[in-house]
Amino acid sequence: MSDVEQRVISGQSWADFCDALKRAGEQIQRPEAPADAFTRAEGYRYLSRLARAGLEWYLEFNDADFPVLYKPSHETIKIGADNPDNIYEKAVVNGRNDYRVRGKRGSVHYISMTTSKGSYAENFKQTETGFVDSNELDVDADGRFEIILSATPKPGNWLPMDVDSQSLLIRQTFLDRETEVPAEFVVERLDTGVAPLPLTAQKLDAGLRTAGTFVENTARMFADWSASWLDKPNQL
Repeated sequence: MSDVEQRVISGQSWADFCDALKRAGEQIQRPEAPADAFTRAEGYRYLSRLARAGLEWYLEFNDADFPVLYKPSHETIKIGADNPDNIYEKAVVNGRNDYRVRGKRGSVHYISMTTSKGSYAENFKQTETGFVDSNELDVDADGRFEIILSATPKPGNWLPMDVDSQSLLIRQTFLDRETEVPAEFVVERLDTGVAPLPLTAQKLDAGLRTAGTFVENTARMFADWSASWLDKPNQL
């Protein structure tokens, strides 16, 4: 039996995840943070939302062979600096694979698609590895399109990656949500030749560990960011 399997069987993997959440809670108790009950309640709700975001990112939707577009930030998951006029959709990818995104343009004002590497769980930043937006997207008469994601150039709509790319992020930006129609997207890996594998102890342990680090790092980063503004109120 491997050490990782023993960690899962004994419950240590879960205990370490819970410890990471407990440490993240220290950000809400920082001396400069408001101490009233309402603000503290919102702070702990923020941590609960980060926990949901981390588990979805690193455990539920973390298969680059069978990527799924899901919403990493929305009305009930707020990460930090997300735009209320945006719909965000994300998929985990691997820059060594090729992918296809198929979709229908809709009438939303603006769409951007980026590939990136890195995350708040690793180095506190995501480095862009490719970009395309609706201004340069070839769309047919029915509003449909296809985009190839790859580390090597492709004809037509192409979203670059490099071999270390880890994620695809799609942003739809609205001017008028009541009248504009959202775009529709589906992502798939090209030529997988394999079937999805069942969950393993290694995947669970890694997913919980990275999700916990994501919550800790993200909470600390945005708390530090907010603290840096305290001596410059209402200034640009």
